[in-house]
Amino acid sequence: MERVWTSYALILIVTGILSLPALGQITPSDDAYTLTSQPTANFGAKNTMLVESSGATAFVRFDLSGIPSSVTGSMVAKGTLKVFVGTVTTAGSFNVDLVTSSWSEKTITANSEPTLGSAVATAIPVTTSDKDQYILVDVTAAVVDWLNGTANDGIALVPDGTVSFTLNSKETTTTSHPAELDIVLTGPTGPQGPPGPISGVTAGPGLTGGGTKGNVTVSMLTSCSKNQILQWNGGTWACSNAGTGTVTGVTAGTDLTGGGSGGSVTLNLDTTKVPQLAAANTFTGNQTLNANGGTVLNVTQTAASGTSSGINATTRANTDGNAAILGSALASAEVYGVRGYISSNSEVGAGVFGSNAGPGALGSSVKGGGVGVWGDAGTFGGAGVLATADATTALAAANNGSFRPATESTNASVTGIAPGVWGDSYSPAGIGVWGSVQEESGTWGFSSGFQPIGVSGDSGDVGGIGVWGTADAGYAVYGLNNGPYVTGLFLNQSSAASYALEAGTLSNNCIVDTAGDLTCTGNVSGAVQGKGDRTVRLYAVQSPDNWFEDFGSATLSNGSATVQLDPNFAATVNTSVEYHVFITPKGDSEALYVANETALGFEVHEHGGGRSTIAFDYRIVGRRKGYENVRLEDVTDKRAVLAALNLQLAKKNDPATRKQREKMVRPQFHAASPAGSIQTGAALRSTGHRVVSVARH
Repeated sequence: MERVWTSYALILIVTGILSLPALGQITPSDDAYTLTSQPTANFGAKNTMLVESSGATAFVRFDLSGIPSSVTGSMVAKGTLKVFVGTVTTAGSFNVDLVTSSWSEKTITANSEPTLGSAVATAIPVTTSDKDQYILVDVTAAVVDWLNGTANDGIALVPDGTVSFTLNSKETTTTSHPAELDIVLTGPTGPQGPPGPISGVTAGPGLTGGGTKGNVTVSMLTSCSKNQILQWNGGTWACSNAGTGTVTGVTAGTDLTGGGSGGSVTLNLDTTKVPQLAAANTFTGNQTLNANGGTVLNVTQTAASGTSSGINATTRANTDGNAAILGSALASAEVYGVRGYISSNSEVGAGVFGSNAGPGALGSSVKGGGVGVWGDAGTFGGAGVLATADATTALAAANNGSFRPATESTNASVTGIAPGVWGDSYSPAGIGVWGSVQEESGTWGFSSGFQPIGVSGDSGDVGGIGVWGTADAGYAVYGLNNGPYVTGLFLNQSSAASYALEAGTLSNNCIVDTAGDLTCTGNVSGAVQGKGDRTVRLYAVQSPDNWFEDFGSATLSNGSATVQLDPNFAATVNTSVEYHVFITPKGDSEALYVANETALGFEVHEHGGGRSTIAFDYRIVGRRKGYENVRLEDVTDKRAVLAALNLQLAKKNDPATRKQREKMVRPQFHAASPAGSIQTGAALRSTGHRVVSVARH
């Protein structure tokens, strides 16, 4: 064994110097087998190892401590197990498994077998023809793990189904064919060598010079005659004479007259073909008009009837971005690329009209409406007016009228969803439609941009309304969501002194504040299925303090019992302050009492040292964490502020004021629709009365 390791170490040293692949052949340090039919017998000294389906397993370990520590698993090209077959009684197959605990060939038995881990190789066949032959098994994965630091407890040869054969052990004295572990290592890749020198430069066609050593020069051919040039003749560069000669004649081209073949000749415009300003002309080329001041082009259509246009422009260019008429304003002052206006005061016509195929049915019926710009998409889809921009506002509208909108959108369809306004945003935190009163509120500034929003309404005024919804016998505001764990309506208020949600009338309502507290002037109840087809109302128990309660059952044994609090319940109440326990015996006994109340539980005892064994129920009431000192909280002032705002809304919704406002606000193309209403009532309690908050539980 010492001679083998010496050879192996020598091979590694030599191959490490030469950076060549290394080959190591290692024989076992331990080999033995176990037999379940003889569970206490040790076969470590046998010259063969038995592998048999009736309960014989062979174990082999190779000592790798002689391999230098610089050799790691990444340097292993292949690891091969070689075992020599002595006899084959029953052909079959076996597996090679990792051994995951220590063992010794001198002490191993079936009763003390080490534990086995994952398989290294499976279903390795053994036939009768393998007798007196080596069987090779790829165990590279195991060798890599061992060299990377995994404990090396060897391998086990485990029968796979019906099989019986023997292998030579290291104790054999006849054939000297013990098991072997062959390891092939790969050396590191050498550095890239320097590039070789240039061996020569050869002049190509049209060039001269070059050479095979020293500094060489390449230049153009100088063998051409005077006034000759180098010209490509289709195959190479060659000397050629430059063109020479004299003008022998001038011929008038398109739209020109004159010319000649001798002397001085003259060319003139053909006035029969060049457009004349006093006649109707057709221009087929690109035309440019320039002027320094005043109107560059003034076109007037004098016909008072029929179909006529001041300018009729058409383009057939089938390329994106082209236009029949393109207007550009290059000055920094208030100038216009295209300007159009109508002088009539009637509500027909438009200063600028654009359509993809003439007005549609709806456009023809309204006749423009006396607007500045009219866009019509007809029945071919698309958009009547398209506005685009890069990092600025695509479409801006301004109006200084007191009761007319800056923008108006009407959908005259009576079928389908027929949206009046549709807004899309492709940003993951964008807003489809955003409406704001004057400047944005501080709340909007820090809350926007974190989620995609379909419609955003905002008001920076005290008492202002971000989104207003009204309805008659319908839903003023409706939210619907079909996703799990999210809400159809989400309300948040950044100020702790304000409320997130108010529901009810202006005087009788329920309020949810930013702490998640629900405060109602009415009852808190639940609708529950009663007898038959009736639904009845059940009311919540209310208390001046904020209590949580729990119920349970336990058993008194020999006059005493210890009850542990439910950990989840204990986490919700403050058990460091006094809590209350109420006991109900469920059998005959002396009176029961509670003692030793702790944060984890309490004890129940029978009076007078009684030793009854009975069941009992208990009810425990504890103060909610964070609300230990809250009792009959005074919310009068908070509700007074909200009531004052509600009173302002009630005055603004006065029927006379509402009718006047509707008359001025309603657009002319809209059908009349009932306005929403707000219930009014007393906003404040009578003098001397305070409003308090009562906890429900």
